[in-house]
Amino acid sequence: MAVRNALHNTLANGRAEAWWELSETRLLNNDRAILDETIAKLQRRISSPSPGQVVAALPFGFWTRLLDKGIPRDPLLSYETAFWQPRLVRAFPHGTNLKRKVLFTELTQIREMRNRIAHHEPIFKMPLETIKTDISRIAGYVHVDATAIMNGCSRVATVLARKQSAITHGFSSF
Repeated sequence: MAVRNALHNTLANGRAEAWWELSETRLLNNDRAILDETIAKLQRRISSPSPGQVVAALPFGFWTRLLDKGIPRDPLLSYETAFWQPRLVRAFPHGTNLKRKVLFTELTQIREMRNRIAHHEPIFKMPLETIKTDISRIAGYVHVDATAIMNGCSRVATVLARKQSAITHGFSSF
């Protein structure tokens, strides 16, 4: 949520209207389709969904895709020059020398792990320690206190230690 909200707030730039409805906002067809489908689903339940409701309903994949390259060297659809450089880099004020491509790769791996968990698929072969570190670091890019707050209430380190113990000593040590 921190990444989603940071990206949205940066794109909204204090405006009340939805940033995706502005003429200067150009999205790739796939990304526009995700947005339109989300709005259509909301409109079946709510006649006129607010921008906040749309933001909350958009999938995490939509937000990570905004950090992809888009169509490089296209003056309107290069996400590097249309979104990242002029605006989205500001969503991560504590990320020194942050590169869009690296952030996109890390968020994509986080999204893939999240989806695997949501679909009850195995994650034991994924680089869990690396993903945990990436999540903490990226949260810290958004807000200086986010990493400490997350680490203070997270049980991930304990679970990962139990995983290592199970690998080393077997399940009998539980």
